[in-house]
Amino acid sequence: MGAFNSSEDSDIRDFESIISDALQMFKDIFGYNSLSFIPTTYTWSPKIEPCLVHHGVRYIQSTFQQKIPLGDDKGVRVLYRGFQGTKTRSGLIRLHRNCFFEPSTKENYDWVMDCLQRVEIAFRWGKAANICVHRLNFIGSIETKNTDRTLPMFKRLLQEIVKRWPDVEFVTSDQLGRIIAGC
Repeated sequence: MGAFNSSEDSDIRDFESIISDALQMFKDIFGYNSLSFIPTTYTWSPKIEPCLVHHGVRYIQSTFQQKIPLGDDKGVRVLYRGFQGTKTRSGLIRLHRNCFFEPSTKENYDWVMDCLQRVEIAFRWGKAANICVHRLNFIGSIETKNTDRTLPMFKRLLQEIVKRWPDVEFVTSDQLGRIIAGC
């Protein structure tokens, strides 16, 4: 279950408080405001978006789908948004993760080749390749092979991207959002 998996007004008020505190903590720790937000499990009610906008968030990250909670234990509705850069009703720009590198989730799978194929598709269509990768894939204290196995794989992925597309630019989520917004 996602951290924002509710559309109940009482939960939304709690979420807004949590979001406000978290964004302030981010600023206190890093010295600048977070412009980007990613809800866990890509699940959130549009009701939290005005709070994000109020605190200066401009970009919301997800995959091509958003899961919207329907209400008290009623499940979620999956809303498909197929285009990078579309805006939510609150004006947040969607940054879609369209390439995946998650070796800790499935060991006997060629994550490098899968990711490269997705990067190729994105570039072929003139789109950004927004790679989804979680820190779990690299934390050796949880599972040593997550460091021993996946760091070399990730290095190989990045080297292959640069080899195939020498003019590639690596940017942060905030930078990608600014590019899409034309800022």
